[in-house]
Amino acid sequence: MYSHKSAQYAAGREPHVNISAMIVIGTPTPAANHAMRTIKPITLRNPRGWGAAWLVVLACAACSAPAPASVPSPTAQPETTTAPAAPTESAPAQPTASAIAACTDDADFVSDVTVPDFSLVAPGAVLDKQWQIRNSGTCAWGPQHRVIFVEGNALGATLEHALYPALPGTLAVVNIPMVAPAAAGEYEGYWRLSAANGEAFGSRLYIKITVATPAP
Repeated sequence: MYSHKSAQYAAGREPHVNISAMIVIGTPTPAANHAMRTIKPITLRNPRGWGAAWLVVLACAACSAPAPASVPSPTAQPETTTAPAAPTESAPAQPTASAIAACTDDADFVSDVTVPDFSLVAPGAVLDKQWQIRNSGTCAWGPQHRVIFVEGNALGATLEHALYPALPGTLAVVNIPMVAPAAAGEYEGYWRLSAANGEAFGSRLYIKITVATPAP
């Protein structure tokens, strides 16, 4: 940048111009818009005479270099925060076929609900035999679980019956209609519970009765 300080043009003296020059050191940056500046006086002389060039020197001494363009400061960008992904819920595991097949069938005798052992009955009497049992296994009893006659005297009963449905640990009642024989004597019959695969399990269920001698 140049600025005109003084101009001297007197008779008998060499025309000269005193100019103060501002020297810019460094390049403006976004962090520092103003570089280091220093001002140094400079004297312009022309031994041969300035002539018409004198006006040009005066005009240039009065002019100023354009100010350096300001460098815009960088604008801080807002930080973006990404929300964490919501955890996904997994579906509960379903029991596999092998886990279902691994359960165990079992049963315990609890009591004779009707027709206790060695009951005295009339010939041809209709008997509603009931046993109370407990499902002591880990399998639930369903339509494929049965009660099957295994030995002795069936006392006129059907040889296979559906087993009352029961969950593990619960009680159930086995009910089988029977008819006492006409002849006097002692009779007994044995029954077993059967799993879906046909395998017998649990305590044996039995009935023991005495048929009375008919009166003369």
